Amino acid sequence: MKKLLLLSVFILALVSCKDSVVTEVPEEKAFDYKAYLLRNVDDNVPTIDFPANLSVQEIYDLIRSDFKFKKNCVDSFRFNYNTGTYEINSFAGEYCLSVPPPLIIHPLVIETQIDKKVFFNNEIVDFRHIESKSINYFQKVNNLDQLPHLIFRNDNSISEDFSEQVLKSVIKSYLKFAESDFYKEYKIPMSTAPKEKVHNYKIENQPILIFSEFYYNDYKLITSDKTNNK
Repeated sequence: MKKLLLLSVFILALVSCKDSVVTEVPEEKAFDYKAYLLRNVDDNVPTIDFPANLSVQEIYDLIRSDFKFKKNCVDSFRFNYNTGTYEINSFAGEYCLSVPPPLIIHPLVIETQIDKKVFFNNEIVDFRHIESKSINYFQKVNNLDQLPHLIFRNDNSISEDFSEQVLKSVIKSYLKFAESDFYKEYKIPMSTAPKEKVHNYKIENQPILIFSEFYYNDYKLITSDKTNNK
């Protein structure tokens, strides 16, 4: 009888332990709207990481070594560039095989030069004013219903850290502008908005970071002509 009683107690203890087990449901990962806003709309494009102070030609060489191209030509290549903090929709292109598209009418040409000088569209910019100057540009192209085109070019004597700081400052400025502009349009903060609304905004406003001597040289030619005709 005593053994039977002990067995009953043991079984009850097992049942009690089983009932007390709590099944942990993994938390759903929060929607990272900033990362989503910056990345290419195509999830299949590759993500590439390289030093921010590489010249355009060095970027072409790096892409050629990792991806196969006809006639060793980086004709037109889309990817996400990993800055370490952000992955941003990007493009590299020599247009050595295909016909180039029309010129970009309102780009933001960002140049880092020797002595840590930063130029926005041929005008020198104090590092402290990168954010305000960038936001002015994003507002301008937004008013014109155009996408932001960021042509980035380095003097490769500049340190990787400085080039990275410049690029990250411009990207942070875009995110700040986008959050404000999104709120004006949808009357809700982007941080709490459904993914569908963020996606719609992304399609209409996403910036593209461009590494291309073709676009850079065309911009220089156009601005030089304007200056000479004054």
